[in-house]
Amino acid sequence: MATLNVADKPTLDSVLSETATLITRGGIRHNGTNPQVYDTTNDTWVDLPSGGSLSPTIIIKNHFYQDGDMDNLDITVSDNDGLMTTQTVNMGTDNYIAVDVPHLGKYTLECTFDNEDLVWNIYVDKLGGVSGNFTPRLVSWATGTDAEIVELIKWADRGMVDLVVDAGWAVGDTREVNISAIATSGTFNNVSWSVGESHAAQTINLVLMDAGSTSETGSTYANTAATSYQLVNSVKNKDGSTRTNPSFIVGVRDLLSNGATTEYGYMNSSDTNSGSWNNSARRKWCNGGFMSALPSTLRPIFKQANVITAASYSGSTNQTTQDYCMLFAAKEIYGGTATSAGSATSYSNLTEFNALKQIEWYKTSANRIKKTNKGTGAAYNWWERSPYYSHSSSFCYVYSDGSASGSNASSTYGLAPACFI
Repeated sequence: MATLNVADKPTLDSVLSETATLITRGGIRHNGTNPQVYDTTNDTWVDLPSGGSLSPTIIIKNHFYQDGDMDNLDITVSDNDGLMTTQTVNMGTDNYIAVDVPHLGKYTLECTFDNEDLVWNIYVDKLGGVSGNFTPRLVSWATGTDAEIVELIKWADRGMVDLVVDAGWAVGDTREVNISAIATSGTFNNVSWSVGESHAAQTINLVLMDAGSTSETGSTYANTAATSYQLVNSVKNKDGSTRTNPSFIVGVRDLLSNGATTEYGYMNSSDTNSGSWNNSARRKWCNGGFMSALPSTLRPIFKQANVITAASYSGSTNQTTQDYCMLFAAKEIYGGTATSAGSATSYSNLTEFNALKQIEWYKTSANRIKKTNKGTGAAYNWWERSPYYSHSSSFCYVYSDGSASGSNASSTYGLAPACFI
């Protein structure tokens, strides 16, 4: 996927001649004599056509023009002050184009790419090129608006921005989200659920609990739990390569609750783990009920991923389900190594245990203790998706003190779902 960068050549001329410094910004630089653009085909810097400060020029650069993603893309350039007739320029097959504009000031660039209308703003000023930001803004997970978060992640999925390197997102970042009430039964996005509990509208904390590996983060996140997951639909890295692991796994920090009252739920209405996670009532609730409660303005960021769970409690094969939302497995919470099922696998199936990795957030043992009322109330047990290794009637759960345990599938414990972005 390609990336567009914008710089103002003449103002770079004037500023850099005064400062006599070398600046490189997004593939545009000044070598002390001329503004230059990087030719990725020939691996060299080439001079841009000369221009004076009386004829400002916006340089629009396509970093990865060789992949053809933006060949012949039409870009509309409009003058926010209304002094210039709107221009439509074409990227052609080169790695940059130059757009002459009549004066310093604000300009808006628009195009349609991947069936999406993209808009970004540029301020051409005499103090050195781009002072405006691309739309979307590089916002934090905690403070960006829903619309800003959605747009930023769309750009990240196109390979135009990296959420970790460019936007500074990190494991542990937390966002308050208001979810709507969830009925005991219903249908959402062709998924029907029926469980024994309902949930009140409430405010939850969504935490970035694990990060995937990208071309920009490299080895930093090369062995994370997120790399155990494969997105159903791949996305792009900034270097143009395809990526299948999610950018982040985001989970509910605390227990779902109506104030200080825990909203308990079961895995199944009867004491069975037959069919494992795939056949459980709780899986349908996660992908139907919980997903329906997330704000429609934020819901587009969540992706479907392949989720690995033991096919049966005592078997030697795993099943793969395609989920937008899930419960964590025992290995993801407790980590560790094991050669046989039991306490070493936190009471989960050995084959499942060895296929998964520990979530970064849960490497801190205190994070395994979940409480009501946004973390200020009482601690309580909470469910995992792992079937209990030695019983056909049970699933694993996290005890209120953070330790591992298991119980009959019809037991009612706390809920803390997780999703993929």
